[in-house]
Amino acid sequence: NVRYLLELAYSRGEAGGRVPTVEEWQLLVAQADWLLVLYGASDTLHNELEVGGVNVDSDFIPEVFYDGDDDKAYQQEAANELLERGADEDSVASMDEAQHKQLDAAFLNSVGFSMSTLLPVLAVLSRWVSAKQGAVPLAWSYEGSKADVLATIVAHVPKSVPPTEIEAALDFLTLDPSRVCLLAGVEMETSDVPIWEHRKRVHRYGIRPVLRVGQDRLLWGAAAAHRAFGIWSGTFSDGYPPADLGYPEIEAVAEAIKKHIEQDLERRAVEVLGRHLTYVEHGVDFHRRFKKEGFEDVGDFDVLAYQPEGNRWFMVECKYNKPAFCIKDMRRLREDVFGKTPTTGQLAKIARRHAFLETHAARL
Repeated sequence: NVRYLLELAYSRGEAGGRVPTVEEWQLLVAQADWLLVLYGASDTLHNELEVGGVNVDSDFIPEVFYDGDDDKAYQQEAANELLERGADEDSVASMDEAQHKQLDAAFLNSVGFSMSTLLPVLAVLSRWVSAKQGAVPLAWSYEGSKADVLATIVAHVPKSVPPTEIEAALDFLTLDPSRVCLLAGVEMETSDVPIWEHRKRVHRYGIRPVLRVGQDRLLWGAAAAHRAFGIWSGTFSDGYPPADLGYPEIEAVAEAIKKHIEQDLERRAVEVLGRHLTYVEHGVDFHRRFKKEGFEDVGDFDVLAYQPEGNRWFMVECKYNKPAFCIKDMRRLREDVFGKTPTTGQLAKIARRHAFLETHAARL
C-alpha cells in the first residue's frame, strides 16, 4: 500500500509544502488498502480465476467475497513443506559460473554495466551507515547529492570497476517518474499505477529503489535497496528477468539459464528413479526412435521407467513454470498448465502420453 502511494505521488511530479500528519497517513493508507482490494477483486473476476463479487453495506463499506475453497492456501503450504524435505543432492542447480559471465557480458553490452556491478551498488545502498563509517545516523531512508552517493559507492566496490560503469548502474536503478505509469511496448500512460501488471512494469519501485528529488539529489531506503538486491540476483538465478527489459541479449541469457534448470530437473528425476528402479530412460520418443513401428507422435517422455516385478510403468513429466507475481500471471500460468482449450496445455500433453502407454504397453 505504501509502495503504491509512493509510486503514485512520485509519478505525478508534484511537491507539497508540508509533511502529512499521522492521521492523514493513516487515512491515505486505508484508502489505498481498499482500492487495492477492489483492484484485486476486479482482476480476479476479469481473468476468471474465481467466482465472487462485492457486497456494499448501508455505510457504503465494500466486502469482497469469493466462492472458492478456503483450504487452498493450507494445501499449498503443505505441498511446499513436503518439497522442502527433499535431499540436498536432489536440488536443481541454478545459474553456474559460466552463465554468470554470460549475463555480465550481456548486461555490459546492453546497458553499459555488468550484473556484477549492479549488485554491489545495491549492497552499498542497503548498508549506507556502514559505507559512511557512521557519519550518518541509522534511518528509514537516506538522501544525498548524486556526486556524494557515487563517490561513496565507488570507494566500496572492487577497484577494477570503472566509475563510469558504476554511474550507469546507479542511473539504471533510479526510478524515472515519467515511466512509472508506462508499460513495456505501450506508448500511452495508464490512468493509475498499473499494479495489475508485473513483467511489463519496467520502472517500478521494487527493482529501481532510488528516487530523484530536486535537481541533483537522490533518496532511497536501505530496506528497499536490500529487497531489490534479492530480486535482481534471485530472478536471473531462476531463469527469468524481473521485467521485460527489452534487451534481446539479456533475455537470451535468461532463457538459456531457464533451459539449463529444466534439463537439470530431468536429470535429477532420472537419478531419483534410478535409486529404486532398474530400467530408467531419459527423453524417450517412441515416434522418432522406432519409426518402423508407426507409433503416433505424442512427444518425448521426460523420464520413463519400468518395473518388471509388477509389470508397472512409471512416467515422469518435468515442468518448470515461471511463478505468478500478479493475478494476470496466474491466468497465464493456468493457461500454460490447463490450456485455453481441453486439447492444449501441459496436462493435455501428459494425458496423451498416458493414453499412449495404456494403448501400447504390451508392445513396449
